[in-house]
Amino acid sequence: MQSFDTRDTHKRRIVAETVYGSFIRKSPNSDYGRSTEHSSNVQVDDVREQQRVEAAEEGVYVISVAAKLLRMHPQTLRKYERVGLVIPNRSIGMLRLYSAEDIVRLRLIKYMVDDIGMNLAGVEFALNFLNKVMGLRQMIQSMAIANAAHALLAEEIEQVLRDIGIDFSDGKNT
Repeated sequence: MQSFDTRDTHKRRIVAETVYGSFIRKSPNSDYGRSTEHSSNVQVDDVREQQRVEAAEEGVYVISVAAKLLRMHPQTLRKYERVGLVIPNRSIGMLRLYSAEDIVRLRLIKYMVDDIGMNLAGVEFALNFLNKVMGLRQMIQSMAIANAAHALLAEEIEQVLRDIGIDFSDGKNT
């Protein structure tokens, strides 16, 4: 049996890919997770969390891995791309790279097609409708935040005016 040396870069990469379920991009100054001495484990955890967030934002799954995760044929993923239901990122070598968000979207598409029985035109309509509803929801939330900020600002202004002896609450200026 071969011994496992954790300093071996290739083996560390394989372990990282297995643990995180994705390909981790190597930054120019890193060695696939080999870290320099940190003063605390919190900093190491922060770096790892940032790497996970960056990986989630980018395309991290090649088409074969995405197909296995979704239990779909890679040709089905290509078809969904042709129709415009999903647009994966591309690597420098033009490989399709699916993000975690793409995987979630594809799971929703698979549910609509396989379980509900929708055709691709219906899926496209449903996804567009869902995007519009989510956009409206986000707009309502941002309006609520803006209204709360406006009310807080108005209250602060009134407090400052009261502090300097001006009170508009009773309609008279003192």
